[in-house]
Amino acid sequence: MPIACSLCIASQGLKGTDIDSLPQTYEELYDHLERDHHIPVRRENETRQQCLDRFRKQNPEAGGPNCKCPVCSS
Repeated sequence: MPIACSLCIASQGLKGTDIDSLPQTYEELYDHLERDHHIPVRRENETRQQCLDRFRKQNPEAGGPNCKCPVCSS
């Protein structure tokens, strides 16, 4: 069953045609939140520091002028 992103719905709305492109698992949703909204999500057995280190390595533009987090993009 698709999982909708609350941030995407709030900023863009949700149309019936969007259903197919929604994440199908929570892991896909977590990837979406990190990649598209620059929100780090702790994974299973991951400490807070490990989460932040992994996130910063995978998303070097987070926190910079091209940041896409809810604070920077609003």
